Amino acid sequence: MFIVDSDGKSAKHRQIYLDYQASTPVDPRVLDAMGPYFRDYYANPHATTHRHALETARAVERARLEIADVLGVAPTEIIFSSGATESNNLAILGIAKDSSKQRNTLITQATEHQSVLEPIRSLKSKGFNVKVIGVHGTGIIDLDQLERTIDNRTLLVSVMLVNNETGVIQPIEEVVQICRKFGVLLHCDCAQVLGRVNLDLSLLGIDLATFSGHKIYGPKGVGALFVRSKVRRQLKPLFFGGGQQGGLRPGTLPVPLCVGFGCAATIASQERNSYVTEANKKIQRIKIAFEQSGLNVRFNGFHEHTSPGCLNISIPGIRAESLLERWNGLELSTGSACEAHKSRTSHVLRSMNISRSIAECTLRLSVGRFTTNQDISEIVSMISETSEMLQGNNYRGLEKMV
Repeated sequence: MFIVDSDGKSAKHRQIYLDYQASTPVDPRVLDAMGPYFRDYYANPHATTHRHALETARAVERARLEIADVLGVAPTEIIFSSGATESNNLAILGIAKDSSKQRNTLITQATEHQSVLEPIRSLKSKGFNVKVIGVHGTGIIDLDQLERTIDNRTLLVSVMLVNNETGVIQPIEEVVQICRKFGVLLHCDCAQVLGRVNLDLSLLGIDLATFSGHKIYGPKGVGALFVRSKVRRQLKPLFFGGGQQGGLRPGTLPVPLCVGFGCAATIASQERNSYVTEANKKIQRIKIAFEQSGLNVRFNGFHEHTSPGCLNISIPGIRAESLLERWNGLELSTGSACEAHKSRTSHVLRSMNISRSIAECTLRLSVGRFTTNQDISEIVSMISETSEMLQGNNYRGLEKMV
């Protein structure tokens, strides 16, 4: 419940996590699967001269197969990494290493994660032409601009499938068709996809795709890059060592993390339908509470085409930090959790033509597997009580108004 302290400025209630787009807790079933590979099977999976090493090697390959099965691809097309950031860099910089002078243009969209935008921009100094496609106010890529920009000199297009701030799902089938016209490789950051959005890479023309363990109730520190077989020879490593994973990503693999990632991917796939139903029900209750609150709420993004359980809202006139101070038991974000500079206005919101003043009044909420109905009821009560306070012109505790 929402309790105002004697100073009239702060409120206390139990902690409720609403930042599942940034990271997820590790599912207990995943922890159970990882346990033996911390305790009992600790050998190097690449040292295949004794039983324990063979067991850890088999565990890694089982995990690779689990991820491949979920994605509808071959296990040989899965490369383990330390996470989505490394996978994005490997996909972009690794393909650029094999480029010819005939294809030296790279295209991405304005709302990408910085782990895509920054490596692409860094290639300007290597002589590449870099093009950043805009998005509409809904956050959907401008397909007409993409068609005008892409040509036979384009090497790679990188388009995030689900945005990490707004949850907006890009029309990837249309992007695939545009790329195919010119024989251009397509990379997709799919870190926010598994368990939320149906994805069968065998049916799509995506050439490279990025995934992350900690976005799907798996451990942090592990991810994967899907590389279509016909593209593999074009991908070059970023660093060198023992030649593991075909030399494309050398280094000793963290067996427990790989096992956890494989288990998490399987659970996410098996439970996707029930998750989508529950997540949409819960986020809809929050959305209705805002709509009925009387607050001047703005919903950002294309909500008819958004990942389940996500809500990005602005309340013009009230800084997001002020609401977070008052709702001090709610753990949520005012922007991307991967932004190092918290004072920087979200580039995603800027790209959607949302002004700085409105961006400062923006919150990102996301429910997940462990969000309870009691959590939602308490959140709805907080929204209602805040609305009543503001409509009664009682601004104590929200003094940081825009």
